[in-house]
Amino acid sequence: MNKSNRGFTLIELMIVVAILAIVVTWGYSSYRDTVMKANRSEGVGELLTIADKMERYYADQGRYDTAVLADIHGTSSENGYYSFSITSADTIQFTLTAAPQGTQADDAKCGTFTLTSQGTRTASGTQPDRCW
Repeated sequence: MNKSNRGFTLIELMIVVAILAIVVTWGYSSYRDTVMKANRSEGVGELLTIADKMERYYADQGRYDTAVLADIHGTSSENGYYSFSITSADTIQFTLTAAPQGTQADDAKCGTFTLTSQGTRTASGTQPDRCW
């Protein structure tokens, strides 16, 4: 009598499930990094827009210290991933910040972005050289 084995053994199924788990974990982390990077570009772009609006405000008013962010732009990004603030301003210079909020608050690579009227760009995260 010739018996033919059909199907998979439990060990074979466990190996396949383990390989799938590894692939899914790697794929999810790559996806999450890509989403964070896209959200970062929104925050950086709007921060640069605010700096441009501050320069226009200076051209009209001759000073930065009377600028109100809510009047010239708004205090959060379009999708709500960053909140913006004027952290310091006097008559001739300003410093703007974009702080991550919501799901973007987990962005440890870049953290909070800072931009000055002199064009100095910094980030508070673990890899700030890759953020701007």
